[in-house]
Amino acid sequence: MDKYVIITPTLSNMGGAQMYVRNKALYLQNAGWDVFVFAADGYNVLIPELRQFEYFFPELNFNKYECSKKTQQRVVASILTIIGKQVSDKVTIESTSIVESVWGEAIARLVGAKHIVFLLQEKNINFNKGILDYLIFKHHRREVAGINKKSLYNFFKPFYPIEEETSYRLNASCNNVEADVDHPLVEFISKKSKDYVVGLFSRLDKPYVQPTLESFKCYIQRHKNVKFILLLIGSAPNAMTIDKVYDVLGHQENLDVIITGYLFPVPTKLLELCNVFLSAAGSSRVCARSGIPTITFDANDSLPIGVLGYTTKNTVFRGEDEKPIELSALLDDILFKKVYRRIESNYYTGIPNFMAHTEFIAQSCQDISYYNVDTISAETRKEKIVSFVLHIIGAKTYYRVRKYKIGKYFKK
Repeated sequence: MDKYVIITPTLSNMGGAQMYVRNKALYLQNAGWDVFVFAADGYNVLIPELRQFEYFFPELNFNKYECSKKTQQRVVASILTIIGKQVSDKVTIESTSIVESVWGEAIARLVGAKHIVFLLQEKNINFNKGILDYLIFKHHRREVAGINKKSLYNFFKPFYPIEEETSYRLNASCNNVEADVDHPLVEFISKKSKDYVVGLFSRLDKPYVQPTLESFKCYIQRHKNVKFILLLIGSAPNAMTIDKVYDVLGHQENLDVIITGYLFPVPTKLLELCNVFLSAAGSSRVCARSGIPTITFDANDSLPIGVLGYTTKNTVFRGEDEKPIELSALLDDILFKKVYRRIESNYYTGIPNFMAHTEFIAQSCQDISYYNVDTISAETRKEKIVSFVLHIIGAKTYYRVRKYKIGKYFKK
């Protein structure tokens, strides 16, 4: 039987990566594949379709070479047992981040699987030479792709420049999250006194969120006679990020802040209460489908790209001919000058088609060859500290420490 294995950082909470894994798994299952999903954690799985996958290994959230040899062998052996490959089985493995992909390459080598690295992150950073050599190897085999046509180009540029035509990309298809469901905030916001509702739909720990909130704070301070509601649709993995939101905004007489927390599905009635959206990547397309003017932000400098569907088509990186725009100017155009108006909603339903992913795999190098990831070792000070701590307290404990920002020293 054909088996498809997805190795991803987390199934917890709600985000583009979790939604992508949900969509991909359902698509593959409908096509007859036996699907396995392995993640570092699943303490709060909000997407119902992901609850069928119960294989969690905290070690997957760390570089394989940071773990002891004994731990590496245990994790790999456990995953192989769960997959249960038979001689006649065809196995494909997909990793969704650099860290998980090293584990994926090791497993693929043992079962003779095709291993694809699909980097779902908007920005990918790694300074370990062994990892970079490994990713160059995967690129030569056409076994690595990003979510945007500039993702791989920008990543490889500092150490191994590639041509734009080899900056392979795939559609993550992760934004079909909306549904016509009730939510108590709809009535609450409807009855609340306000002039405008500004929506920010995002995971709140994304880099563009804090500078955007700082710009928005300056904006409302210049419009003290206007009453705003800032509706933050989303959350972050730790409470400190939520506290930071309130710290940045402070107390403003003309502002009410509402944070929904993680939502799935996202109620369309809640989206339609907004007068403007601030968002990026896949979330911005959800906002735009509501018909509400949506400002997108660049992943490199965290500044506005433009109004999606009007002045730009870009949601992650701005085009070469697109210059950063002041948030205040775009908000004025939307809220006061009515340059960009609300249009009819056009929501998405159904499971996305991932035929392009199948074609990408078919076009990759078909001879069997793997990078020997066992030759990669901890190089940076941070990696060596992480490895030391993992050997003492184990991955499960250290993952909790790092996740809740208790051990800040080890993240320096």
